[in-house]
Amino acid sequence: MRINAARQAADPGAPESSKAAIYNTLDPVQALATMETMTLEAVFLLKDFRRHMESAVVVRRLRDVGQKFSTNRRTLILTAPSISMPPELESLVEYVDLPLPDPQWLRQIVEETFKRLSKAHTLQLKLDGSGVDAMAANLRGLTEEEAERAISQTLVARYALCPETITDVLEGRRNCCGILECSSSLMLPTAWPASAAWII
Repeated sequence: MRINAARQAADPGAPESSKAAIYNTLDPVQALATMETMTLEAVFLLKDFRRHMESAVVVRRLRDVGQKFSTNRRTLILTAPSISMPPELESLVEYVDLPLPDPQWLRQIVEETFKRLSKAHTLQLKLDGSGVDAMAANLRGLTEEEAERAISQTLVARYALCPETITDVLEGRRNCCGILECSSSLMLPTAWPASAAWII
């Protein structure tokens, strides 16, 4: 966890060396201490920070940071699939549920990822609307970022959005989630043969 102080936003003319990450922030306590001392108005995002929440020192530092941030324009966001807050932080926490993409949103992600990657790679479009719907259905349960990663890997591997990519995304899904999805969730287009996502 290295903090980038976003000095460029505060001073666009700052020399390149002043835009570097702030070191000695790999330790969660040190990272929180560094955030607490910074004076810029910012939103700090800590991904997967829940594994550090069992440390009393980290919880105390989070409380200090939360109290200090509540008096000015700074916010700390913790993201996790689920997290239990210690009682001493409850008064500083606002929970925000970020739903997973629905089938329409996943279809849009497939289409947008194809368009974006087509600008950098020569990709062929060999899949009709029902195939895109089936591909989107196979991405259910992934966050937007995970779905985009699975789609990107699949498209670049085949250089196409084709019938094979409908099932190829399942491998990308396994890579994202680390779990094997049961075959009942596998969706095939009807025209294709059966053989073939905290604020303190």
